[in-house]
Amino acid sequence: YVDDLKVTCTTPGGIVPNNPSTGFEAFVDGTDTFPTAIDKFTKVTQSSGLPMTKGEYEVSYSSNAYGGTRSLYVNNMRELRSGTQSDLWIGLHSDLGLTDGENYVMEFYINFKNFGEGGLWFSPCGGARTYFSYDGNNNFKLSNTLGGTLEEITEGAKSGWYKFTSNEFTCGGTWTPNFIIAEAPVEFYIDDITFTKSGEETPVTTINFEKEYPLAKNLMALQTAATEVTVSWRNPVSSEVSSAALYNADTGALIKDDFSTDSATICEYKDTAAASGDEKSYRVDFTYTDGIVKSMYTGVTVGTSWNYTVGSFSITGSEPKPAVIAEADYDEYHTAAPSLRIASNWSGGINNSPGTWIELETKETLDPNKWYRIEIWSKQNNKGYMWGRVLGWPDDSYRFGDGVAGSWNSMTTVSEWTKQTTDGKPNGETKNVINFNLVGPAEDLWIDDIAVYELDGQGGNIVGDNLLAGIGDLSNAAAAPADVTNVNVSNETNASTIRWTAEDEATQQYVAIYDTSASADTPIAKVPASRGYIDLANLIGGTSYDLIVKAVNSEGRESAGVAVTAEPEPVPVVIGEFVSDISGNAVKVSIDIKNNGVDEGYNAQLILGVYDGRRLKSISYSPASVIPRTAVSEAAETLTASVTAEEGDTVMAYLWDSINGMRPLKDCEQIK
Repeated sequence: YVDDLKVTCTTPGGIVPNNPSTGFEAFVDGTDTFPTAIDKFTKVTQSSGLPMTKGEYEVSYSSNAYGGTRSLYVNNMRELRSGTQSDLWIGLHSDLGLTDGENYVMEFYINFKNFGEGGLWFSPCGGARTYFSYDGNNNFKLSNTLGGTLEEITEGAKSGWYKFTSNEFTCGGTWTPNFIIAEAPVEFYIDDITFTKSGEETPVTTINFEKEYPLAKNLMALQTAATEVTVSWRNPVSSEVSSAALYNADTGALIKDDFSTDSATICEYKDTAAASGDEKSYRVDFTYTDGIVKSMYTGVTVGTSWNYTVGSFSITGSEPKPAVIAEADYDEYHTAAPSLRIASNWSGGINNSPGTWIELETKETLDPNKWYRIEIWSKQNNKGYMWGRVLGWPDDSYRFGDGVAGSWNSMTTVSEWTKQTTDGKPNGETKNVINFNLVGPAEDLWIDDIAVYELDGQGGNIVGDNLLAGIGDLSNAAAAPADVTNVNVSNETNASTIRWTAEDEATQQYVAIYDTSASADTPIAKVPASRGYIDLANLIGGTSYDLIVKAVNSEGRESAGVAVTAEPEPVPVVIGEFVSDISGNAVKVSIDIKNNGVDEGYNAQLILGVYDGRRLKSISYSPASVIPRTAVSEAAETLTASVTAEEGDTVMAYLWDSINGMRPLKDCEQIK
């Protein structure tokens, strides 16, 4: 028999199954890319030397965090730089929002659990490095070209953490910020990494390793009949959503809670209790497998349809249905902002029948006897088609194809900006409108830089200066609205209310709220601005949420935004369940109590009673406790008591303020 066999290769080559010079790569959770929850961190690499194995290093998440609930844990268990062995690199993504040639300061918090007598290099950008070294006497120091300060945190629960602040450095174009473990085993936690531009206070980028929860896409509430509003969304791309429920955001009343939770599935609900002029407001709650609930909001004023006009660029359909969102997009464009973003939840919403049309007025009348070329730049994140024609709609005999009724020239859109062209002539009718028919499903479709030319080359672009003329040659698009005023936040248990004043209803149609705490680019709420408030439910008490409140006009343009912080109150006291451990006649019971909000302390005592029928035989109880208030992130206090119970005895558990006070804090429970 052979047991605990270990084979170690001490020189390159030999039995090592891969070429040592190729190095290795390893990722958190064993995936080939890092989870989106830490999308600012990238792979761990060893550029050369003997390949490390899973038993020699670990990179994972840890609950030992400085500011939140999770940090990055790194443990190298092997001597490095010994013989042919090389360094272990932990690299940051290069896409950190830093600009080449600009000066920055970096800060992070680090907890050295086991530092050996080796070192940890840090290179933020451009090659300058700081070396953390250990003198063997629990002292750390900095050296090398970058330098900075290392401040030990000595107070409270953060004791053992160090705050590193780098000296100013210049970002270089070819370097990716990284940590390099060298010379000895190193075990540490790192958290709350920030890059701040020199002379400024607000960080350009913050990395805190908090778990992010993907939100739904294309949440929309659109009037679909005279007395009907349809609420729809595309589920979060996640396998961790356990339930989805729709509520009336004003009253909190549950509307429906049995929606599909399948990843990216489209869900809808038809609200038939709608009347003209009603301001409908909805909340969708997504519950994740770890119990966290994330809420999104939407609203609509009944009496408006799903047809959109963005500048002079119209999108319409031949019957009311919840089809599309259309807006000017100032973040995603081909040559210059904005482009036109069109989003749909259904293939039928953007489809040839009954038809979704983009109508574009040309600056010159199209000659029915001439051939023209349409050029358009487009991209999308799902397969679909777009057809171009001169508007003969609803008479389909005038198609912008080959001039023959019933034929089309299609322009297939792809995931990168691509130039599409199609040729045709008006076929017997003078027109000055180009019509694009969208054919299904396009989760997000962007179009930009539309142009129409005569095929013989005479004359210029008759749409506009090779721009998206449909939104007014861009320059005619309405300006961004002003911010709403009097923005304030009130907080209650696990919820916050944001209030505002919309002073210009003509330009401030909606208010969109973004949660920058989660680095989200999707608003968590978009409601009619005239409501003046929104209640945000299902927040985590004791947590700060950095929010941006933006006014939105009819063209989708947003104001600069007003920054506010929501700090919902925690549930004052959280009482867990009775947990029993029965072994023979020995019965042990425990219960967790967390005091989040009672400043003077919370009195609690666990009592166990042993009964023979109705007769109390014996009791046992935990020491009388005054549970102090602690931070929400800190652990609960556990009360424990034990008794001996014979066969046929009944054991009851009670939680009172004290055995003398006898004020119940929780319903009693039969344990045995």
